[in-house]
Amino acid sequence: MDIRRENYAEFRSWENSLPRMAMILSDSMIPDDCQVAIEYQIPLTSKRVDFMVGGNDGNHDNVVIVELKQWEKCEATSRENVVKAFTGGAERYVAHPSQQAYSYAKLIENLNETVRQEKISMIPCTYLHNYLDEYRNQICHKAYKDIISESPVFLKCDGTNLQQYLIRYIKRKPNKELFEIIEHGKLKPSKSLQDAVGSILNGKQEFIMIDEQQLAYATILKLVQNSLKSNDKYTVIVQGCLGTSVPSNSGEVSYNF
Repeated sequence: MDIRRENYAEFRSWENSLPRMAMILSDSMIPDDCQVAIEYQIPLTSKRVDFMVGGNDGNHDNVVIVELKQWEKCEATSRENVVKAFTGGAERYVAHPSQQAYSYAKLIENLNETVRQEKISMIPCTYLHNYLDEYRNQICHKAYKDIISESPVFLKCDGTNLQQYLIRYIKRKPNKELFEIIEHGKLKPSKSLQDAVGSILNGKQEFIMIDEQQLAYATILKLVQNSLKSNDKYTVIVQGCLGTSVPSNSGEVSYNF
């Protein structure tokens, strides 16, 4: 990996994104003393949350997670919560940004016992501030209806809508130092493995997949569906660190079939 190239790309990304978020937060209804965190790394993972805003809605403390993307367009796919977009210098299949934001929110909630005890709500959304409205039907395709209902999408022309979304949860300064709690809270899974397995056997979703996990799952699920229809056989090789959300040294998860 060329570290200088990676740092430059990240710098250019933030050079574009931070002024956009500054404009969003400049609304007079969003308090000046709200709390903001940038590039927060989720404990026990290699994943980073682009932007978080903390405040209070009048009753509860909330943290709004904002997944930022530079995309101008993308293409809907038949894989569950996966889109095709130009990223990292090439067209790639990647998790839908709403899936990313939602999974990050649930990861923090599920891993941090103090967040749960303090009843801090993690509210996900995604802001594609360069995305063209003519391609809205791709990022907001009906196949993504469920995840978008959990984690709304805001495009280049939706700045006012994003401000209204933030105002709903960030009406005044929070009662606590939210990011101190998130950063230094007690790490403890919300459920034991035994409880989780029991719920899974009863048909409930227990584990939230992030990024490469979602892509691997959606790819394998699509191949199984194809195989059931055509009776063809497939071999899938998933390359990555066993049992974790951390990808292999290449920085990607690969599929061979």
